[in-house]
Amino acid sequence: MSPDTFEMLAMITLVVGFYVVCMRLGELHSQLRKLERRLLGDSEADLAKLAEIRSLAVSGKQGRAVAAHRRYFGTSLAEATDAVRKLDGDAAARGA
Repeated sequence: MSPDTFEMLAMITLVVGFYVVCMRLGELHSQLRKLERRLLGDSEADLAKLAEIRSLAVSGKQGRAVAAHRRYFGTSLAEATDAVRKLDGDAAARGA
């Protein structure tokens, strides 16, 4: 194996390893935010943010509502979509 090939393989290994570590850190950060929210309970800020997300969902801006939910609560795309759908459904049930 030539030195250039060895260096290229080493570089690829480092890049893949760095990518895996970054992905894992992102998952851990998300889990820590969820745990923090569970431990602290519903604070005033959380309730205000939920009201903002609900108003986005009701006004037909589900994409923005999902993005805001993911950003603020650190949830996955599926969790945020389900939460926004539930908020929209709850608001529709109250209005009916």
